[in-house]
Amino acid sequence: MSSLVVGQALSGVVLPGALAAGVLVLGGRARSPRVATIAGACAAAIAYVAGEWALVGRPPFPPVDVTQWPFYLAPLLAALAAIEPFLARPAAVEWVERAIVSAAIAFLLLRPLSDGAPSTDMAAAAGLVLVAWGSLVVVARRLPAAPGFFAAAVLAGAASVVVYLSYSAFLAQMGGALAAGLGAGFLVALFGRTPPAAAVGAASVAGALVACLVVCGRHYASVPLAAALLLAAGPAVAAAIALLARSSVVARVAALLAIAGAGGGAVAIAFANHEASG
Repeated sequence: MSSLVVGQALSGVVLPGALAAGVLVLGGRARSPRVATIAGACAAAIAYVAGEWALVGRPPFPPVDVTQWPFYLAPLLAALAAIEPFLARPAAVEWVERAIVSAAIAFLLLRPLSDGAPSTDMAAAAGLVLVAWGSLVVVARRLPAAPGFFAAAVLAGAASVVVYLSYSAFLAQMGGALAAGLGAGFLVALFGRTPPAAAVGAASVAGALVACLVVCGRHYASVPLAAALLLAAGPAVAAAIALLARSSVVARVAALLAIAGAGGGAVAIAFANHEASG
């Protein structure tokens, strides 16, 4: 049993963290915001993909299980984040683009539940993806690199615990792998000179992936609705604080507290639900 736990820790935590750290260290040497954005996005995507590949192997394409879709969505999200610094467009256009991608993600994840027909569940899931994803990017854009990575890591870690308490060990492992990569990014940024754009790139991937885990956990496990909403509301509140607060220090602290508080609340709700059903 101990060797199994060690093996899973190495595959699901150490490997994703080490790979993400390596990508960020190499990308940080360029001192270019564009390169940093690409490095951050690739780090988050690689952490997720490497974690799943090491733990359970590469899923088939097309996936036979909807929970395998994020494996292939991760590099696509990284590609979208990588081209973003080269596109000059209003913020409203960015949100419209994310809304379209969010709708496509919701369709892929929930298609089996409605025989491929659009549904209200798909619309709600698309909204959750959009809010969590876009809000986390807004937060990262207004924080230095280390707090930006920390905020994303806390959100991913909270989602991992929530889905674990909701009886999905696989989704929990994937959330843990992503959190490990983001946590490694936090350490690299804390002790290095990582440009803030790296955290923006990572958030551009991590926000959508966390939302995918929450949507899958809600519809294919037993994630409570309140917990799912809190995990999306945390970044939204943090983004509002970051946009409205006049003091940058207050904005940073309050934004991080909003995400941590929402994540903690979601974990508490999932734990209560787990105890009640167990």
